[in-house]
Formats: sequence, C-alpha cells, structure tokens
Amino acid sequence: MKKLFLWLTFAALFTNLHAQLEEQGEYTGFLEQALEAIDNEDEPNYTMNMKYFSTAIEQENITPEILTPKNFELYSECLLRAMDAGYFSLENFNPDNIAFLEYDIDNHPGNMILLGFIYSLGQYGFSKDMGKALYWYGKALGKGEERALYGLNVICMPNSFVTSEYCEEVMSVLKKGAENGLPGAIKVLGDYYLNKYQEYDKAIHWYQKAFDAGDVYQKAEAAKSMSIAYTIYSPVRSNKKSKQWKKESVALYEKFVEDFEKSNTIGKKNPDYGKFTVSLIYLASDYQYTLGIKDKKKAKFYKEKACENGLDTFCEGSSSEDRLNDTLNYFQKIANP
Repeated sequence: MKKLFLWLTFAALFTNLHAQLEEQGEYTGFLEQALEAIDNEDEPNYTMNMKYFSTAIEQENITPEILTPKNFELYSECLLRAMDAGYFSLENFNPDNIAFLEYDIDNHPGNMILLGFIYSLGQYGFSKDMGKALYWYGKALGKGEERALYGLNVICMPNSFVTSEYCEEVMSVLKKGAENGLPGAIKVLGDYYLNKYQEYDKAIHWYQKAFDAGDVYQKAEAAKSMSIAYTIYSPVRSNKKSKQWKKESVALYEKFVEDFEKSNTIGKKNPDYGKFTVSLIYLASDYQYTLGIKDKKKAKFYKEKACENGLDTFCEGSSSEDRLNDTLNYFQKIANP
C-alpha cells in the first residue's frame, strides 16, 4: 500500500511537471515571436505577444524561480531589445514583473538598465525615484554594460548647458566607470567637460584616454570628438590637429564598417548594427562635405550603403535638406532609447 501511495504521488508530480513544461513551451513561443517582431520592426506584434506572455504567467502564478532558465533569458532579452528599439512601455508593463528584473540580477546587468529606465520615468503606477535610477545605471556600468550611458545622458544631458540637480551624481558614476577603464564612460566624461563645463583641457585628456582604451568604433568616436574640440573651441583650437583627428576617425569608421560586413551576423540581428549605420552616416557626410576629406566616389559608395540599410533619404534623388533632417532625427532617436 505504501509503495502504491508513493507511486501515485510520483505520478501526480510527474504529470504536474509535464503540464508546467507544456505551458512554458507556450511561453517560449510568445517570447520568440516577440523577438522576431523586434527584428521585423513590428511593434504591434511585439506588444501583442508580450501581453499574451504577461497574462499567462499572471494567471498561472509563475514566479521568476518557476520560469524555466530559457524563458527567463528570453524574457530579459525581449525587454532589453524592446527598450533599444523604443518599444518598451511602462503602460504595458505589469508592476509585479519587477520581480523578474530583480531576480538573479548580478548575472543580468541588462536588467539593471531596465530598472534604471523604469525608475527614471516613473509613469503608469511606477514611482519616480532618481536615486534608484542612478544606483541601477551605476551598477550596470560597473558590470561593463555601457548601454547605461544612454540613461545617464538623459538624466544629465552632456551636450546641453542646462544642469540638472542630478548632474553631480551622474559625473560621479561616470568617473567610477572611467576609473574601471570603460572606454564609453571615459569618452562621455570628455563630452561633459567639453560641452557642459567648457573645461577643454580635461575634455582632451579624457578623449585621448578613450582613444587609447577603446575598440575600433570607440576609437573612431573619440577621434571624432577630438576633431570637433580642436575645430570649434578657441582655447584649444588647432586646424592641423583637427584635420589629423578627422582623418583618423574616418579611417577607423571605415575599418569598423569593413569588420562588421565580415562578421557572421549581418543586419539588424547583430548587436553592433546601430553603430554600423552611424558609421555609414558619418562616412557619407564626411566624404560629401568635409574639407580635406571630400571624395565624390566614396561619398556615393557610402550613401548607397546607407540607402541599402534603411536610411532612405541617403538614396539617390533625395535632397540635401531631407538628408540632413533624416540624420538629425536618427541621432535623436538613438540618443533617447
């Protein structure tokens, strides 16, 4: 009798486990379709699948501990990529799901960025808490997650003379990132000193450090900023140095484009796709307009690449005004995820 009871207990547990796995297979489908929708720039389909997923886990009382590791990773990826694409909305995010972002968070720095983003907005029932936002962005940056820089730049804009009450704290977070050798944090620190505080020597110092520490794209960004500093700001103005750094940045952006096109993952599924399109914009513009760089053949080449990658106003027949407006709108979008 005892053996029969144990067998029945085991069978019931097995049946329950099997049912849960079948349900979680359905969750996997929702999440994978949501990711596919992001790839296809289909925001309505992304939103629909995420609503199905959120409703299902709420009805079944699914906690982070119960969610399978695969589905947990998929859910985190969906939210982070949706934020990058501009699809993430607190209006469609259940406050109870904060628990999923906080679960095993030390191993998921992307979720730290999401928490920083949520607390910085404070909409639809979420309390705005800039202290928590800065804390989570700082934690993410400490883990090497440089996408946190976008959130910090929203809190205290480096290219604006307006100073918010949180700029001092943002600078403190950036300095910690710079001390840890993060090229992105080092470069943004230079932006703050150049544009917000007009401490030009410090800006040049940090741009040089970013150039020395960065990968190809980060070096290109630092070189571009050095060129701008030497072109515009009279205390450090030097046409010779400006031209040298401009040529350096162009060569590095070309190298980045070349490396990207040789990678195994081409197109929007590559996490560096945004950097790739930014590089095309700079190259097309510099070869078209910049003195000492102008090259009609290369300008045409990079305009065509930009056109092929969805920047329609770089296509043949578009006016210069439209192209400029498209460029400005594009940079505004990527600066405010």
